[in-house]
Amino acid sequence: MKTFKEMALNEAAKELDKYALRIDEQLTYLYINDNELQEALEIYDMEGMEDKILFVFGIKQDMGLNVFEAVYAQKGYGPIAYKTAMQMMGEMAPSQDSRITKSAQKVWKEFFSGKGSKDVNKELFGSTEGNWQRYIYSLKKELDYVTNIKNNDNFIGKDPYNEKTNMLNEVADGLLINSMRAIY
Repeated sequence: MKTFKEMALNEAAKELDKYALRIDEQLTYLYINDNELQEALEIYDMEGMEDKILFVFGIKQDMGLNVFEAVYAQKGYGPIAYKTAMQMMGEMAPSQDSRITKSAQKVWKEFFSGKGSKDVNKELFGSTEGNWQRYIYSLKKELDYVTNIKNNDNFIGKDPYNEKTNMLNEVADGLLINSMRAIY
């Protein structure tokens, strides 16, 4: 298994293992779990929290394929977001409609024939070979994000009313909504 840091393509982060990963039924996100964020959560100050979330995504089924329902990533964190989704779901495919941002197309093309192609298996579905959008992608080596999940658990700590989690979820959801406005 490779850690987040080892699976980086061109991610901006050099210390991915220090960050926290939150996975729930609707959202998955990686965030910077530092004192600044902890203080903001304790006083219910949501301003500036957006900068702490490195990527967030939601996944859906479309024509029997696992695809992104929505995705947001800070510059440089798109590939690791996609790899995280591949690890969680076993495999992912590009959306089969025209609502794919240029940033998302760039990431998928990296997995198809760029630097990321060494990290993934590709399986053609349908009959149009050669098009990056007609493949299902899976990781060649598992991505180990257990440390990142533990970092989330430790960061959130005792949160009996889920206040911290709910605040982080709201910020992450807001980032997704804003990023998806670009394609609708």
